[in-house]
Amino acid sequence: MSRISKILIHNLLAFWTIAFGCGIWLSRPLPTSPSLSLLLLLSASILTILAIVFNGSGRTNSRILLVLLIAVAAGLIHGQRSSLKPADPNHISHLINLQQEVVLIGELCEMVTFNGDQSTLVIDSQLLRIRGEQDFRSTSGKVQLKLKGKPTTAVRPGSRLTIRCRLRPPSGFRNPGSFDYPAFLKEKSIHVVGRIRSPLHIYQLSSETGYGPPSLITFAEKSRQHIGNFIDQNLPPQQSGLYRAVLLGDRSAIPDNVLENFKKIGCMHILAISGLHLSILAGLLFCIIYYLLRRSEHLILLVDVKKTATFLCLVPLIFYTFLAGGNTPVIRSMLMVALAAIGLSLSQRSSLFPALAFAALIILAVQPQSLFGASFLLSFSAVISIGLALPLLAKLFQSKEEDNSRTLVVKSRPARWLISGLIISLGATLGTGPITLYFFNRLSLIGPFANLIIEPLICLWALPLGFCAILLLPFSSSGSTFFFNLGGYGLEAALTCGNFLASMTHTELRLPTPEPLLIAGFYLLFLLLIFGRNSKLRKVTALLLAATCLLFVIPLSELVKFKSSSSRIHFIDVGQGSSTLIELPAGKRILIDGGSGYSSHFDVGESVIAPFLWDMGIKRLDAVAVTHPDGDHYNGLDFVIEHFHPETLWVNGFSGRSTDYDTLLKKARAEGVELRVPQKGERLLVGGAAEVVNLGNPAAVNEHTSGTQRYSSNEKSLILRFNHNGFSCLFPGDISRTVELKLVRKKTPLKSTVLLSPHHGSKGSNSIPFLNDVDPALTIVSNGPFRKKYFPHPQTVSRIDNLGINLLTTADQGAITLASENGSDFRTTTFTGLDQSRQLTSIARSDSAGPDNRSFPFPAKGFQQPAESGGCCEGVKVQTP
Repeated sequence: MSRISKILIHNLLAFWTIAFGCGIWLSRPLPTSPSLSLLLLLSASILTILAIVFNGSGRTNSRILLVLLIAVAAGLIHGQRSSLKPADPNHISHLINLQQEVVLIGELCEMVTFNGDQSTLVIDSQLLRIRGEQDFRSTSGKVQLKLKGKPTTAVRPGSRLTIRCRLRPPSGFRNPGSFDYPAFLKEKSIHVVGRIRSPLHIYQLSSETGYGPPSLITFAEKSRQHIGNFIDQNLPPQQSGLYRAVLLGDRSAIPDNVLENFKKIGCMHILAISGLHLSILAGLLFCIIYYLLRRSEHLILLVDVKKTATFLCLVPLIFYTFLAGGNTPVIRSMLMVALAAIGLSLSQRSSLFPALAFAALIILAVQPQSLFGASFLLSFSAVISIGLALPLLAKLFQSKEEDNSRTLVVKSRPARWLISGLIISLGATLGTGPITLYFFNRLSLIGPFANLIIEPLICLWALPLGFCAILLLPFSSSGSTFFFNLGGYGLEAALTCGNFLASMTHTELRLPTPEPLLIAGFYLLFLLLIFGRNSKLRKVTALLLAATCLLFVIPLSELVKFKSSSSRIHFIDVGQGSSTLIELPAGKRILIDGGSGYSSHFDVGESVIAPFLWDMGIKRLDAVAVTHPDGDHYNGLDFVIEHFHPETLWVNGFSGRSTDYDTLLKKARAEGVELRVPQKGERLLVGGAAEVVNLGNPAAVNEHTSGTQRYSSNEKSLILRFNHNGFSCLFPGDISRTVELKLVRKKTPLKSTVLLSPHHGSKGSNSIPFLNDVDPALTIVSNGPFRKKYFPHPQTVSRIDNLGINLLTTADQGAITLASENGSDFRTTTFTGLDQSRQLTSIARSDSAGPDNRSFPFPAKGFQQPAESGGCCEGVKVQTP
């Protein structure tokens, strides 16, 4: 038998799990075809049987590879099935296709969480009545509801509620790099979300469901809410928020600044329940159960008390898994601890990697879409990295007699523990670094050292005391309070240290999103460096690994951008707001506006615009322009200016209606950004044969003349025009019909290939004379999904349609990109969000005749998008509601 065969056979479970995961991964790019997937599975099975029957003992590798092919086919089928909507026609996801007022009857299936502003309720729906209907209809499926403040009635998991609410399918920002919120909810089996306008719209029918005894999950959620309420009542807010996170898996109560500090110092994983948490709990439970069992001499003579105590720990550990929310890291940790406990009980030696493979296989079998989430990948990559670091730790702890090479031997026990902790932390950081960059675009430079301080305070001090408090709570509330307060000192110390470390400068890197191929190359080289035996090959591998790490910091796109002769315009989906990135030839970049609807818990710059820029491989902007000081055009730019360091901030010279705009200008000055007000005809940015020019605004100019008409902030917008040879785009901000007509009368050179619709397509803008003068081939509306009755207004849509102008909206198509190689033609792509995956649908235009040629295919009016795809289609023009 060959060496490869032995490796495959000895690690068959791991390779099967990897093959199964590859099949799930392939389910996204490949078209959904159950018959094709079943054919692949059947073919692989038949080939495997034939190989076993006719090959005898030979060709082991072929048989193993065929078995792995079955795993790939099984993963493909499983992944495709999980991506579809539930088959039940009465499932609530089939009944709610748009925003609707309803009365919902169902069971509260999770504890109520509160983030200081709003509460979250998860309802297992049973009956539904849509507004306008007379009768209730049976339904099923989970619904996530938001409520401003807290419910006035004390509802508990298991309570049956009648709720008046507004439901809709979940939506997210459809841009490359954006967080896929619908997919995140889908992992939790939530397909519909909603909002409750008032606590008075919640009526409790009964405290229990009335359908028999509560399930284990319901009992766990009740206990979870009871413990959470007890923590809130007996600890200060910051300590209670941390204890809720590390004990119950609920981070909603942690203040935003505390979460940001933990992210900045690389200690965010401590707030997620993981293997260390369950190992501490398992050790505590073992000590208690072992102590109790040893009180009986009969049991000592009858059974092996240690093995029995180890096995009995599994029951409370399984219950705690539900108590902690049942997230991926918790399930992975519970499965691994359970396998270790079973192995010890049966006197079987357990190995880390088979246990890890088994845990991954179980999770993927139950939740296949978790493969695409950060939690799954970070959890398993961290444990694998620590496992690979264990041989080095063994050298540190070997005795002098055992050391033949006389290297890496540390005599001092404190030094051993310190170095061991540092090696484990460094290993976990290296193993999770590329994945962290891919999902979060940040990497802590002090994480390995910060963990040596923060982790003992939380995991070795506060956490064991918290577990003791939970175990004592049913018997003595005063004793439980004592342990919680004692553990609170550890949490307070961790908070103090975290705040100090986060206040230091240059503690983290914010980097562009690495390409998957680069990540794969990093891990391959990393494994070759660890397992390679040839010294020369390891040296070459080390050099290649260093070069790969450099490409994480300086992407290849940044190195070659100066040679680019093409231009691209990206209309970013920011909801009800506006933000456009223009990439000019020679690597020049300008961001025009960057704002959206206001929320105290949401920064559109950090959550939407910056991830988009990083996904494009962009580290730096040359300039930022704010057309006018309205929040939906600038409220995300603080973060952009801080992390993308533009040289110039162009503004219209007028103050806004909020102090936030003054804060933005102060932020720009503090970051060394030059503030400038462009003159009429001034070029804001030039790159190769392309430029962005300020056309001038009659309203803004006349404002300085006494006795003239007073104009609103919208009407004083900068009016910018991009031009690359024959390809051009007009950005008029939020100007009104009045300013549009002034521009037409003054014969301003407005003619452009593409128009960003003024004021998001409102009725008071987009006048016919203005549209005739611009004469665009395509109009784009930057709007959100919840105000389509007004943006774009039906009258605006009608005008655009009557003039034969094609229309695209970010609310329907997501991010829209226009690309031109030389300015004589351009190509349009839209982020279609096919099943919420990152897929782009292309619409090509041959524009040799110039902007007046409108023969290129666009989605036509009246086309209904398929419910499953949600995408746009070639050859037809999308009708905007």
